[in-house]
Amino acid sequence: MKQWKMLALIVAGNSVALPALAQSQLGVGGAIGLSQYVYKDYDNLVLPIPMISYESDDFYFRGLSAGYYLFKDKQQRVSLDITYSPRNFDPDDTDNTQLKLLDKRHSTVLFGARYQLRNEYGQVNASFHMDAADETDGGLQANLSYGYPLTLTSQISVTPSVGIDWQNSKFNQYYYGVSQREALTANLSQYEASASVSPYLNLSMNYRVTKSLMTNAAVRYTWLDSEISDSPMAGRDGLFSTFFSVVYQF
Repeated sequence: MKQWKMLALIVAGNSVALPALAQSQLGVGGAIGLSQYVYKDYDNLVLPIPMISYESDDFYFRGLSAGYYLFKDKQQRVSLDITYSPRNFDPDDTDNTQLKLLDKRHSTVLFGARYQLRNEYGQVNASFHMDAADETDGGLQANLSYGYPLTLTSQISVTPSVGIDWQNSKFNQYYYGVSQREALTANLSQYEASASVSPYLNLSMNYRVTKSLMTNAAVRYTWLDSEISDSPMAGRDGLFSTFFSVVYQF
């Protein structure tokens, strides 16, 4: 189970790296990814990942998300979507003796909206989601990013991007807070988490091998807000992930 949770986490964390599809197009392929956990003494994993994506005029399926377009033209897209959020904590999956005594934090399902703008000045992505399964008792997430695609050759493009991830206090308290009962049981400090803003840098590269075959590689580093990194559960103040995929587009 830990491996499949990490697999989903890698895909979610690198969703911006998934190759863009033309309208009414299906893509299938595979990938390999590496990512880190926030929590103490969780091993980094390198895993193979099956991939499938679909794009039409009205609907899309991309990684862990499925959505419906409210508006779509050559420059802008507005959609409603539902996304599986694989973030979780299982005390059986840590080697830290104190964290083994804490409660589980479950993965959840997010519902919200996405906006994308593409023009000659670059690409802006924005999203806002609520915890539809209510695991976090009112958790909210938002993301804002800007990237500028650079065409190096007819086959190769590179996109550097910057962004921020925002999470409200209820979301952070569920995943990184330590209750009074847990603190006494595990001999940890009680911790109340507030809202957080975590910036990140991402670099992705697309290489079109043939008209139908696309490869992609991406690297991301996220600087965790102190509301997360100061948690007694946290073992680092930044997260690194990398991703490589091969997709055949029909």
